[in-house]
Amino acid sequence: MNEDDAYEAKLVGTFPDTLSYSGVRSHQTTLEKPIICTANQNGSQADCELGNPFKRDSKATFYIILSTVGVTLDTTEINIDLQLQTTSVQENMALVKVKAKVIIELPLSVSGEAVPNQVSFGGVVKGESAMKTEEEIGSLITYTFRINNLWKSLKTSVKASLHIQWPKWNKDGKWLLYLVKITSTGPEDVLCSPESEINSLKHIQDVSASRTKREIGERKIVRKMSSLADKKNVLTCDGQIKCVVLKCPLQGLDGTALELRSRLWNSTFIEVTVSVSPEGAAAQHSGVPWWIILVAVLAGVLILSLLVFLLWKCGFFKRASKDQYDAAYHKAEIHVQPSDKDKLSAEA
Repeated sequence: MNEDDAYEAKLVGTFPDTLSYSGVRSHQTTLEKPIICTANQNGSQADCELGNPFKRDSKATFYIILSTVGVTLDTTEINIDLQLQTTSVQENMALVKVKAKVIIELPLSVSGEAVPNQVSFGGVVKGESAMKTEEEIGSLITYTFRINNLWKSLKTSVKASLHIQWPKWNKDGKWLLYLVKITSTGPEDVLCSPESEINSLKHIQDVSASRTKREIGERKIVRKMSSLADKKNVLTCDGQIKCVVLKCPLQGLDGTALELRSRLWNSTFIEVTVSVSPEGAAAQHSGVPWWIILVAVLAGVLILSLLVFLLWKCGFFKRASKDQYDAAYHKAEIHVQPSDKDKLSAEA
């Protein structure tokens, strides 16, 4: 307002249904007194008093705080109308329309685990066509991915998808992980694509997901190989191996979990020299870990030192001096002499 002083000057803000008035914060360095706003019952409109009068060539900076409780995932933009009003005659007081785009970032978290986290391989190389059941492929590995929504419950209209880079082949085009089955738990079933990547070798029969004796035996062998855990070779999808992208649309984001049942392709790892030894060599590295030996040696030294200290406190290591030795010998002679006198008196 750059003309005369404006009496009963105020700013009227009108808000959409998705927003409501919550409060106001004044910029103290630009105002002589704080701005006071009054809202209607549902908070869709607020009148903010600028001053009476609002001085000529004055400026006011303040912030209107709005509540976003009504904002949903379908909200893409919001429109706010701002109108200056005064009882004085003023020009250039047209309605100001403010438009803002809405971008909602959901605080989603994804966690994953592999069971077991280490597997073994060994035996002889077997061709793809010779395999009849999935157990012949190799060790079972089950991957579980859980999606958690840290925000309020969401409607099913939310379009979200989990993309998984699946390590299918090595750089030579040989199998690494064979995907057998994908199952899900949560509000609705999850159907991942492309479906052709799930149990793509149709002649291989699926088996029950329950643990078999073979799988239990595999886990026992893993314990023997635990001493080799420091020898790692991490394979990534950026050229070292060939991956396929599994796209899993998530119909619900609250507590959804995906379980991918797969088999380690045993023959590929037998053909390739790797840092982890096969089953036959695992027993050669199954000795006692070095830290157990170190602890045992330290415990032995501690016990020996304690024993020596106790013996020293009891005087075990003290040696008698020459004076003490002569006194003890003299005492022994005095003890013998009376017995000899008694003997001579008896003979007389």
